[in-house]
Amino acid sequence: MKRFFFILFIFLIWYMAAMYRIPSLMALSVAQLFLLLLLFLMTRYFRNNFQAGFCRKKETVRKKDRISVQIWTENRSILPLGRYRLQFYSSYEKSRKGKSFPYDGSIDSKKREEEELQLEAKWCGKLYISLEQKQVYDYLSLFHSRVKENQEAEIAVLPSSQPLTVIFSEADTWENQGQGEGALRPERSSGGEIRQLREYAPGDLVRGIHWKQSARTDKLLVKEFQKEEEEGVSLYLDFSGEKEPGPEEMSAFYQILSAFLLGVLKEKAAVRVKWTDAQKRSLYRRVTTEEACMDLLLLLYDREEILFIKRPSGKNFMEDFTLNLNREIYYKEQCIHRFSLENCERELKETKIILS
Repeated sequence: MKRFFFILFIFLIWYMAAMYRIPSLMALSVAQLFLLLLLFLMTRYFRNNFQAGFCRKKETVRKKDRISVQIWTENRSILPLGRYRLQFYSSYEKSRKGKSFPYDGSIDSKKREEEELQLEAKWCGKLYISLEQKQVYDYLSLFHSRVKENQEAEIAVLPSSQPLTVIFSEADTWENQGQGEGALRPERSSGGEIRQLREYAPGDLVRGIHWKQSARTDKLLVKEFQKEEEEGVSLYLDFSGEKEPGPEEMSAFYQILSAFLLGVLKEKAAVRVKWTDAQKRSLYRRVTTEEACMDLLLLLYDREEILFIKRPSGKNFMEDFTLNLNREIYYKEQCIHRFSLENCERELKETKIILS
């Protein structure tokens, strides 16, 4: 529209110059025509000297309302570029373009810059960001020149580090579980004979504290057993179901898995995670730290396309716990909690699972 009015203005001046025989107006209209041609050629010049791309092809971020991705832009021309536009697409499915969003900016001559691209990340999982097109404009934004691009970056959006409250309690804690929801009380064997007591050190498990002796000595004392081994629990990930889950369902699954693992690791030394994929391969990972939990999630992200098995969801009673795509956590044969899809994050903060 701006270009239309500019050209109309030139022809009006040309008409007035011809009608009233005013040489100065004639010269002005000719100069404006040359300016129009110059602006058109300028966009072609900028197009050949402007480059853009992703600083890193793969990034890992924590889930929040908006995340940032580093991009770079470079202007190799001797003129500053007053305006450019980059057209991006974001999708949790690699085969789809997804949501489009533009990024506008400017850059000086002979300069390379790094910028932060802000975008929405509603769910956990692998987010694909593609740069499909770049446009450059002249100084009056009358013309633009467009170039197709084919660049892609993968953003692994991890759940927050908020743990689920999982308590492996004794009988007195069980009796006071009023806030617990769907709690279960299985049997647990003793950890062996106590060899000695020592002072608490950062990283020791809370369940190992000898509370009576600590109260008497005003120091936190930890029990060491004759054969001290930090027992763990096993978790089976059930990826079967009647219908393949979408990005939102998988996001909820990943959030529950992360919160559950981090919650259990506050009480136990390790979680043995097992699953079977669509190629009938059984896989196993031992998770002992938050970093190992992140590595497990990244592995599942990479293999997500071959995780789902189309069959009725089952339970693996050979393992201590089972987590399925219906967002249900089982202990042996009993479902101890089912998370809703809409309020999954809030429930993870409020739910308390007490086991003894």
